[in-house]
Amino acid sequence: MRKGKDIESIPPGTEGNPTRATPCFIEILDQGEVKIYESSDVFVKLDLKGKELKGHFIIWRDDPDLNLWKWQRERVSP
Repeated sequence: MRKGKDIESIPPGTEGNPTRATPCFIEILDQGEVKIYESSDVFVKLDLKGKELKGHFIIWRDDPDLNLWKWQRERVSP
């Protein structure tokens, strides 16, 4: 990518877009640091320290066969 300067198109069948016919577009919305605490095929727990996105998040998917992920900000007790 050109470091988020523009929306970038990734052609089908190439690295980053393994689909056969669906175009893919990537746009960087934020930049910063991430600390991953837990990661599996269906669950991720992490901290984001970006310019816009900050906090502790959990990301999961209900069906391991679908690439549909849900995001939720998680409160951290002091």
